[in-house]
Amino acid sequence: MRFVDFKKLTQDRIRANIKVSLSGCWEWQLYIRRNGYGQMKHDGKTVDAHRVSYECFHHEIPAGMFVCHRCDNRKCANPDHLFLGTAQDNSDDMVAKDRPRGRKPKLTDEQIQEAMSLRRQGLYYHQIAAHFGVTTMCIHNHLNAPANDNECSTRQTRASEC
Repeated sequence: MRFVDFKKLTQDRIRANIKVSLSGCWEWQLYIRRNGYGQMKHDGKTVDAHRVSYECFHHEIPAGMFVCHRCDNRKCANPDHLFLGTAQDNSDDMVAKDRPRGRKPKLTDEQIQEAMSLRRQGLYYHQIAAHFGVTTMCIHNHLNAPANDNECSTRQTRASEC
């Protein structure tokens, strides 16, 4: 009977599905979630690729711990770029690197107004998205934001105008 080294098999799977960037990041090439993190099937579950990479190249992740990126590249699964931390550690890392908190709007208020106008003229979301060089989901989210979205006055009224 042959012994199967599952840890090595998983390491090989990770290496087979990455592309090494100039900065040394192992950028995940399979499924990427909308939030930018790579995903893979592992032990019958869909999980974040960087977490699997950390576990199979380093050690098990204690409950409640985050696997953070030194490189700030969510697609990266390079175990040398990953470290364990608490939610507070992750937040402190973000502040120390002067990363913005939360998502920035992809479109300006003027572009949102133009997108609403294009939609009223009968263009489809994918056509508007192509016009602005963003995803269809980006257009959908901007044009269908809840009326209580208080980022700016344009966003407060856009749901009722569409």
